[in-house]
Amino acid sequence: MFSTRFVRPLAATSSALIASSYAPSPHSALLARCEEDDDTSSASSSTQSTSKGQYYPYVILGGGTTAYSAIEAIRQLSPQSPILVLSSERVVPSLHRGDLYRNNETTDRCLGDDLLSSYNEWRRHITSKLSSEPDALHSSKIHLLLRQDNLKINPHLKNVELSNGGLITFGKLLVATAGRPKSFYVLGDQNSASKGSSSNLSSVNTLMSLSDFEELERVIPDLTGLTATGGGEGGEENTIDGIKEKTVVVIGGGFLGTEVALAMASRARAFNSERTPNQPRIKILQIYAEKSPLASYLPQYLSSDIKDRLERHGVECIEERLVTDLHESGVDEIKMNIVGEERMSLNAHYVIMASSTISPDVRIAKESGLEIDSVNGGIVVNDSFEYGNGVYAAGVVASYFDHELGRRRVNRYDHSVNSGLLAGYNMVSSSDGDGTQRAYTHQPAVRSFLGDINVNCESIGECNSDLETVGVWINRGQDPGSPEILKNVSCKSPYKRGVIYYMRNSRVVGIVLWNADDLLEKARDLIRVNPMIRNDQLKRAIPLAPDDWLLVKKEQQRSGGRKMVTEDDREALVQVRAKEVGDGRGDH
Repeated sequence: MFSTRFVRPLAATSSALIASSYAPSPHSALLARCEEDDDTSSASSSTQSTSKGQYYPYVILGGGTTAYSAIEAIRQLSPQSPILVLSSERVVPSLHRGDLYRNNETTDRCLGDDLLSSYNEWRRHITSKLSSEPDALHSSKIHLLLRQDNLKINPHLKNVELSNGGLITFGKLLVATAGRPKSFYVLGDQNSASKGSSSNLSSVNTLMSLSDFEELERVIPDLTGLTATGGGEGGEENTIDGIKEKTVVVIGGGFLGTEVALAMASRARAFNSERTPNQPRIKILQIYAEKSPLASYLPQYLSSDIKDRLERHGVECIEERLVTDLHESGVDEIKMNIVGEERMSLNAHYVIMASSTISPDVRIAKESGLEIDSVNGGIVVNDSFEYGNGVYAAGVVASYFDHELGRRRVNRYDHSVNSGLLAGYNMVSSSDGDGTQRAYTHQPAVRSFLGDINVNCESIGECNSDLETVGVWINRGQDPGSPEILKNVSCKSPYKRGVIYYMRNSRVVGIVLWNADDLLEKARDLIRVNPMIRNDQLKRAIPLAPDDWLLVKKEQQRSGGRKMVTEDDREALVQVRAKEVGDGRGDH
């Protein structure tokens, strides 16, 4: 199901309860039938048509990674059971999509490893656009209904009302609807900044799909090719000593924004070093509301270090600013209004909106009366992803109970795969098996790869920089006898390899592994055991190096929130700003 051309393989671990036994096969067959006329009468004879509507033992809402994983678990445990997939999409999957990668040397759509890594981790699982997923083959037991936008779930009657008024009854139902990137703080209709909208801002990339990531590979050639061939009349360009300059802006200071800004800066450096005299320089800007990139996740000293390293690699940072408006200005230019301590405007030639925060799609669940978590968002389920009466929810849409960390909702790819697998297993077990429901004990990891600055970051649990943090670092980078493991890490930063612990009430609730992904299972074990632990004991909590090699950096828990750091704070600020503009009190 998951093409190896798109994703790195999942590691089979003792904590990944289902993934180790039921990991998706790269060549599994998934979607069999696209009944675009929303007619279920042609379903296979193994389903039952009753006065209560067509019956399927397993119904899945959604077409993203979580849904695919659940299908794979059901197929392996109950291969003869029909499965109905209900999706809001309008088109069937593209069966040749994977051929664009690595197998076709002539294509100009091949993603570099840095952008491919970002796409895998931050975007692939959150969109239900089936055309962006790996190959989907044919199977007589799996049925797909498209264009199902307005569904209603009736848990007590165990049925689903379709968009056209039809009725499906189910034995088990999984809500695996995908999320969407949370709207950025641009005033007005967020969709107005999307490609293909009425405003036709074709130079604004919202990174919603695979094709958006592919487009990043063509940004610099497109921008510089126009100038080199004499194109582009009108629209002023920035100049440095009379040399024209093109500006690419990345909005967002989270992991995705930082990864993309660094990737674009690498391409800009390569171009600027070889450009011809009649070609413009390329400048990369990163704008974010925090004091420094990744400040919402990392302790301040490490976030500041990342900012320094980004700037050395060609990323110009504009910190503590909110973008409040995007609109066309001249030819091939976008004007951006920005607020912070002062209001400013900026002209750009290409804008990338890189939101790492995902909002779950709970519209159908909410309209159907399912309980929604008012704090975390998502459908409230137990540790087995069960809502009740045969209804389950998994992936980004599920607010589940974690025995170590309490109730939480997780957005990322690792969780989408493993929660989908477990939910599928539990659906079959409760129907055809012994009824045993397995609890979700897996601690999903989030990976960020900043290859240009030699950073490979893995995080698990609650990694919020407002918590108390204790960083344990190897501090022998300048010594002649430096550990061999640090030989390829930047010597200009003192933070080469380490472990950052996030503490609440003397317990570890989150861990970031900095160039130490080999310690991931030890980190999972520590959170799973979750002992009371003193700060001075953390030096040896996860073996890293001899004590005399180690440096410990501590930051206290913040008593007050930092200005413009959390997504909610940003949204609140935008609402205030919008009201001021509406009342005529704001700047124009």
